Amino acid sequence: MGREKGVIAWMANNPVAANLLMIVVMIGGLAAITDLTKEVFPTFPTEMVTVTVPYPGSSPEEVEAGIVRIIEEELLDLVGVKEISSVSREGSGTVTVQMEAGTPMSRALVQIKTRVDGIASFPANAEEPIVDEVLYLTRTMNVSAYGDLDEYQLKELADQLRDELLSIPGITQVSMRGARDYEISIEVSDAAMQRYGLSFDEVVNAVQLRSRDLPGGKLRTADGSITLRSVGQAYTAAEFAEISLVNRSDGTSLRLRDVAAVSDGFEDQPVLARLNGKPSVTLVVDRVGDQDVLAMTENLRAFVDRKRAELPPGVELTAWADRSVILKGRINLMLKSAAQGALLVMIFLALFLNTSLAFWVILGVPFSFLGALLVLDVFNTGVTINIFSVFGFILVLGMLVDDGIVTAESAYAQLEDERQGVDSVVRGVRRVTVATIFGALTTMIAFAPAALLTEGIGRLLSVIVPVVVLSLLFSLIETKLILPAHLRHIRIDNKRPIRRTPLGFLKRAQQACSGALLRFSDEIYRPLLVKAVEFRYASLAVFLGGLMICLALVPAGIVRFVFFPVVPSDSIQIDLKMPNGTSWQKTHDYALRIERAARAMDERYRIETGSEQSVIREMLTLSTADTESELWLDLLPSEQRTVSSVTMARWLREALGELSGVQSLIVDANAGPGGAPVDVELSGSDLGQLRSAAQELKLALTRFEGLSDIRDTFDAGGPELDIRVTPEGEALGLAQVELARQVRQAFFGAEVQRVQRGRHEVRVYVRLPAEDRKSLEALHSLWIDVPGRGKVPFDVVGIARERTGVSVINRFNRQRVVNVMSDLDKALLEPGEVNSQIVREVLPPILAKYPAVTHRLGGQAEQQAESTSSLGFGFIAILVMIYAALAVPLRSYGQPIIIMAVIPFGLTGAVLGHFIVGSDVSILSTIGMIGLTGIVVNDSLVLVDHINHRLQEETESWQQAVINGAVRRFRPVVLTSITTFIGLAPIQLETAIQAQFVKPMATSVAFGVLFATFVTLVLVPVLYFVGRDIKVLFSREKSTC
Repeated sequence: MGREKGVIAWMANNPVAANLLMIVVMIGGLAAITDLTKEVFPTFPTEMVTVTVPYPGSSPEEVEAGIVRIIEEELLDLVGVKEISSVSREGSGTVTVQMEAGTPMSRALVQIKTRVDGIASFPANAEEPIVDEVLYLTRTMNVSAYGDLDEYQLKELADQLRDELLSIPGITQVSMRGARDYEISIEVSDAAMQRYGLSFDEVVNAVQLRSRDLPGGKLRTADGSITLRSVGQAYTAAEFAEISLVNRSDGTSLRLRDVAAVSDGFEDQPVLARLNGKPSVTLVVDRVGDQDVLAMTENLRAFVDRKRAELPPGVELTAWADRSVILKGRINLMLKSAAQGALLVMIFLALFLNTSLAFWVILGVPFSFLGALLVLDVFNTGVTINIFSVFGFILVLGMLVDDGIVTAESAYAQLEDERQGVDSVVRGVRRVTVATIFGALTTMIAFAPAALLTEGIGRLLSVIVPVVVLSLLFSLIETKLILPAHLRHIRIDNKRPIRRTPLGFLKRAQQACSGALLRFSDEIYRPLLVKAVEFRYASLAVFLGGLMICLALVPAGIVRFVFFPVVPSDSIQIDLKMPNGTSWQKTHDYALRIERAARAMDERYRIETGSEQSVIREMLTLSTADTESELWLDLLPSEQRTVSSVTMARWLREALGELSGVQSLIVDANAGPGGAPVDVELSGSDLGQLRSAAQELKLALTRFEGLSDIRDTFDAGGPELDIRVTPEGEALGLAQVELARQVRQAFFGAEVQRVQRGRHEVRVYVRLPAEDRKSLEALHSLWIDVPGRGKVPFDVVGIARERTGVSVINRFNRQRVVNVMSDLDKALLEPGEVNSQIVREVLPPILAKYPAVTHRLGGQAEQQAESTSSLGFGFIAILVMIYAALAVPLRSYGQPIIIMAVIPFGLTGAVLGHFIVGSDVSILSTIGMIGLTGIVVNDSLVLVDHINHRLQEETESWQQAVINGAVRRFRPVVLTSITTFIGLAPIQLETAIQAQFVKPMATSVAFGVLFATFVTLVLVPVLYFVGRDIKVLFSREKSTC
């Protein structure tokens, strides 16, 4: 044989070029790590635009009719609109427009704003529409100040902290929670106004006219121009108190302080904010754009550590809910799993192949990883380092080793046979070049459809695609251009090593293992294969029967399918909602009861685990509305405790007991995507029918064991008084609108001004004193100013009728909707089966009673339907493209079918893997299975390609070529599958929350590859013989014709 030529041969004979290529790529990849943006979850445009129109004093029905419906009709025919939802509540309406994925948002924003600005039929009192694109914000960390401070001191400290946080480089978004806005309240009583002969409007007008800054133009003199200005704007309560209301002819004046109590305080909305049982204010730091979450959290922690020393005694400052911990955990998991997997793979290869060969194969893994990172950075692909892209590297680890093993084993085997040094290595590499290139191509094809997912969690998984594709691409570069130059150093040494030295012992162990594998292939596998092909139809029947039994595991319920697996979180969040009309005192009382239950849960944890450390790191109690409250528990990381957050949430419920009169109480202890497992959306135009249908559906759901937190979105309003003008009032010339305006001014207040104090916009209200707004008698004792008639008691000109309305009206695609939702114990129930039973058995009799009501499934069921339909189409496309990618190099229509026959068995192995480890199949498992379709064909392709080479050489019969070829490729096929399994094995032993997102995909790939490989070793040769039988049969039929 002559010397080999070509690119592979040139690189193999020029190790300097190969090493320089490797070094340049690896240094570039290391530099890219520092340059790429780090974030917890990948960021995508929301493709959402909101239109908000304030309509002061209006009811939800008025907002719906006068604002929301008009906007919906105007935007309905815009190109790219996917769906329109809206919320009508007292005083404002918000319409949310969801655009199709990939819509240019700048153009969509302009189009929507132009349409909305062109609407001329809004009510007269409606304010200007606010059109905004919804930006994707991700929480980075919470910074809380708490301790022995009053509300004013906490507010001032929070303002100071916020300003200092915003001065830190890379931090631009800081919001405050638990602090009320400043407000100046001017409380004037009816008695005082009657005493001085003033009306409410006169007080309001006086404040508006006399608290103003006015420009006076310019005075141009010979010496220059002088600006004239009247500075009369009041900014504090003391300044407003000195405003003159009436100037008498005797020189005396009536000032605001004479008739009103002017106070500089906070808005009239009670707030409960406690961290660890003490008054607090929390600053939420969000990541915006391409900000680096790791750098942000590092700077924030340094700031908090420095600031603590400056605080007075009794005041604490803490940084908590650090989202970068998830990212760091995933990166550490990748490095740990990669290191452990690489070590196990290297040990395995060293034992069964060759020690130095194992080292050079493993070296290709970091090269491929760093090469992928280099391309992602240089070409500005938009892919960041996040928990999903990091998982992509973990997933591709086994595939990279596969390419190296197949190439190195082929070169090693060629070198064993020929002993011609570099030329043998080059011929061995070339022998599997076509198989490895198209094997990598089929894997890339298998993952490609994930890039097209645009809905829900599928979109998050789309970032895995560029990681896998680029890593495989650089793996091909390494195995074809760099690995041959390293394999030239391999020496075949069959001498018996010296026993007594450590190296001699290792060498003997390596030779023993390698020899055992070869003997197994020749003495056990060969006879088994001969029997299998001899009784090929019986073998085929056994395979097909086993396949059908295994695939029946999911429909039979032995292995369950859940859309998203139960992943316990490192936090517990409790959301409390009370019926409208509930007093804020009762809501706060219930919030404190939940807080006490959390402390009881913590005590139970310490008793049952024997730990002296509290499981609760931080506990935030927050209520900023009369009927709503939330409790946020930040727990010890899962690696540091033995009790899951789901179990502790159950303990908290037991300690809390029954809370009467609650509209909904949600205890969320799971990580993962949002959306309720059970979410039935009822739609129609009649609110009465919607409410009744929702009530019956909620009642029916209570009969399902395992459902909890059953609730709906129908927000019935609290008790209302409908203010109407009496016939006497109409006779006096009082209009309905005027009566409503005066009642609103007295009880809600008249906003007379907004003044800017520093960065705070302070509202100034004129209203009745607080004690006159606490009882129904205050309304009946109110004096109404009738134009031209003076003041008249309310009971003369007005009447208040009690009624119950709604506080919120939700709409979806121009229909009123009410969602009935429930959480579900996935250990007892399968969400898909529950939803099917609801649609099949529960809903028909309810909807028959309310013919105007229709339904659809939302929440996780909607996400599941969207994701599975996309994946289903993608799977079919994958099979077609893989067939084409195999048919071209093989130049055959039948051989790709033989190769692809292992795909169902790979999927079967994935299901069996979930059965063995005792986990449910989920959407994450499905993504792994789709990627598996491209992986499992690699071994079959290598085997078929080798058999074809033997057939082309024509040195043996086709029967011998198939049998001998299968035996010859036994070693690399077994090594690639076992190394893939071993490389992913460390992930299965992880207890960190980050690993729980990875395990389903790792289980699918690891067990699927392992099972499919052993099937490949028998099924592919059997199908070769069956194919030849069919060919012979057709040849006979043609000859008889």
